[in-house]
Amino acid sequence: MNRTFRLRGNPVSLVRVKNRDVECGETGFLAVATRLCLIKLTCPSYRICNLSVTEETRGEIARRLAIELSLRTEIYQKREGQGFKTFGEFKRTIGVAGAGQAWHHIVGQTTANLQKFGAEAIHNTGNLIRIEHGKGSIHQEITNFYNSVQPEITGSSNITVREWLGNQSFEEQQDFGIRVIKIFGGSL
Repeated sequence: MNRTFRLRGNPVSLVRVKNRDVECGETGFLAVATRLCLIKLTCPSYRICNLSVTEETRGEIARRLAIELSLRTEIYQKREGQGFKTFGEFKRTIGVAGAGQAWHHIVGQTTANLQKFGAEAIHNTGNLIRIEHGKGSIHQEITNFYNSVQPEITGSSNITVREWLGNQSFEEQQDFGIRVIKIFGGSL
């Protein structure tokens, strides 16, 4: 079922995919549903509501990201913020993310990243965002994507996106992380 309607004056396309709603709104309304999942085409702002993304869709997302990366002329500027020695210290100071939310590290809190960039760069208000959490959430789908093998991005059928990303600079990892968050429907 595909319907287009107006929400607060903005065109919105609502697509039902396997009994889950996908909204695309605010400044655009084109979203395309494949057999099982959403593929973002021209909608700059959309939200995936409890949607399980298939391997086929992860591959399509990887192809779109690979094109974006090959065409980019600049990397997003490093997001500055307050740094903390541990993630626990961050949460004690800033607080819990909230019901159905989790704190998401844009640049991952891997051992290698902590050693390479330092804890205060990783556990930093400029590197952590609140994001929907739980089964079928944006957070889960981003994690699944990072743990998948995507040759379009990595250039290899043997390493995961997370492993490939670990070889990039902090700024390149953050740029990629922001792009992934946005393509999966999150916002900063």
